[in-house]
Amino acid sequence: MTIAKSLVADRCILLVLSSSLLTCTDKSDVSHENEYPSSCDFLNLVASRGCSAGVAASKSTDDEDWDVLPFKNFLGIQGWMKTPSILKKYKVPHVVLTTMPSVLEHMKDTANYELCRIHELPERVRASAKEPSRNITIVHLSVEEYSEELDACLMALLEEQHESFFGVVKETDLVLPSESRFQSRTLFPLPKQSWAKQNDQYTEANIENHRAMVYAFYAPQQVRPDALTAFDTKEMLEHGGYGIIHASTILKEILFRLGYTPKYGA
Repeated sequence: MTIAKSLVADRCILLVLSSSLLTCTDKSDVSHENEYPSSCDFLNLVASRGCSAGVAASKSTDDEDWDVLPFKNFLGIQGWMKTPSILKKYKVPHVVLTTMPSVLEHMKDTANYELCRIHELPERVRASAKEPSRNITIVHLSVEEYSEELDACLMALLEEQHESFFGVVKETDLVLPSESRFQSRTLFPLPKQSWAKQNDQYTEANIENHRAMVYAFYAPQQVRPDALTAFDTKEMLEHGGYGIIHASTILKEILFRLGYTPKYGA
């Protein structure tokens, strides 16, 4: 496969914060539970310098899959057949650093996973960020596990690596805003929205019936900032510059920015 010249960045470092602590490896390291981590400097910097979006993830009634389903949506893994993630589908150099054993249990072989303890993450992220190939590093852990040391590591990388793309994806218990709030602003019916396009088909489910996530991203001199001044979940859902997108499109957009895929939707 011929790889196109990178359009934005040489690599991507993406933080994914789960709201679940049910399956983390090291609960003794966790100090408290909250909507936001105790250290948010990296999250706030990405949000204030970059652009943001609300994210719709599919729901499931299967309790066994509940805690990892948004992450499966994000990776583009479909159903129980453990289809390859979009990263493997396009043969993208990558590593998924996770603290959650259930990720390996439910999604084994769908991507290149490494199970890490909380204190190991900063050093492992640093090592991955030094890889010469155009690659993606995904750091997956719970909000409660996110540490001051990891926050400082990601902050330092953002300031050092001006050719890298940085992103933060976070689950939330908030409800996605109804599209009906737009209807009063226009005389015409709204076109089908991008969040509703899933696996090349438009879903008929209302947006409120999806699990909510938020997404902020930044690439130096490449991303037009929206009006956020901090990583504020409610503001991102209501006023994010990218509107509402589906979880499975995040990586597709990033792969396009790195030159691995055509523009999503093209």
